[in-house]
Amino acid sequence: MSLLFEEFPPVSTADWEAQIARDLKGRDPKTLVTKTADGIEIRPFYRSEDLAGIPSEELYSSNNWKICCEVTDASSAQYAVSRGATALYIEKGGLKFDNVEVIRGDSPDLFQVQGETAAEELASVLRHQSAKAVMFPVGPDYFLEIAKFRAARRLWKRISNKPVQIYARTSKRNQTIYDPYVNLLRGTTEAMSAIIGGCGLLIVRPFDAAYAHPAEFSRRMSINTQLILRDEAYFDRMPDPAAGCWYIESLTDQLAKKAWDLFGGAAKPFGKQRPPAFVGVNRYVDAKDRALDRLKIAPDEQRDPWSIEKLRLATERHAQATGKTPLVFLLRAGDRKMSRARADFSANFFAAAGFAIAEGDSDALKQQQPDLVVLCSSDPEYPGLVQELSASIHVPLIVAGTPPPGFPDSISIRSNQAETLAAWQQKLGILQ
Repeated sequence: MSLLFEEFPPVSTADWEAQIARDLKGRDPKTLVTKTADGIEIRPFYRSEDLAGIPSEELYSSNNWKICCEVTDASSAQYAVSRGATALYIEKGGLKFDNVEVIRGDSPDLFQVQGETAAEELASVLRHQSAKAVMFPVGPDYFLEIAKFRAARRLWKRISNKPVQIYARTSKRNQTIYDPYVNLLRGTTEAMSAIIGGCGLLIVRPFDAAYAHPAEFSRRMSINTQLILRDEAYFDRMPDPAAGCWYIESLTDQLAKKAWDLFGGAAKPFGKQRPPAFVGVNRYVDAKDRALDRLKIAPDEQRDPWSIEKLRLATERHAQATGKTPLVFLLRAGDRKMSRARADFSANFFAAAGFAIAEGDSDALKQQQPDLVVLCSSDPEYPGLVQELSASIHVPLIVAGTPPPGFPDSISIRSNQAETLAAWQQKLGILQ
């Protein structure tokens, strides 16, 4: 294997940086650096020298993780075991089951980490050194979550000579009630992060848990997700698959240091971050999707998508009560490229709150009876277009982009989507 790359000349870090500068055509390379919620910088590329000073770890084996399923009684436990579960989790009470480990959520030996930033989660675990097991939620940031589990083992060794069992449960915070089958993909990638990171036990939440008592199909899929990763993707075959990855090793080290600072009180916790993008909720919205009839239990309001979902549910209820879904017309004018881009943005923006969407030019507008008109054009054209249209449009008019001076209403990528949509729902009588 060492001979594989000898035919290729080495490329220095300086060469990489020079090529990046050429490709950016004058843009500052620092614009490629992003930050995690904990303030850790993520660079566009990593080299072997980035591992300098980072302690090497003993490889762990990821082939022993237990496929765990949440159950409520003996019947659901029997079903889970019959489908391939090798461990069971019950929130409260005692449940005895032969040859299968049973985890109790109310056990004093189990510390369940609440959803925070990755470093805050790790720091909170360190403050519970008496725990024999800790259960982490698994968030959507794939590589960061791998690093979190790796950092957890490293940090625990620094504070205790007693072993701790590291459990994982896919997140409830990013499950959605709209386009719910995407939750299957979310659960799968989160499961991959936890397994690669080295969890000893994993629970994949049923994809419909946010809005219903999990059905037989969703409970089966939560187990099958892990069976596929084990038996078809062979995640049980390679010990510590992230070991030696310059990016993940560096991220693990930075995350461990950040958590250690928080544990020792040397740094302040980070505030709640802005909710990310959710497919089917505020990105790539299926405007025809309806969730009101899908709800079998009260939706979990602690999830990040709820700030948008509750607005869409309000629109659905309004439509049921009045027989009409509010219509937003996207008026395209002027520059074709800009009008197309801003119409696409605006359609996604308002469809997230359940508004019906139509678009076209001024002639198409005459055939509609919209509740709101969004002007989609280029910034330089807005002053003239607004002046021309204001007299002929008798419903609220807003612009997509930078509004002309003195014009009050606009939306852009800088808008707080939930607050803006709620304000328009109030103006249109949807929210009282």
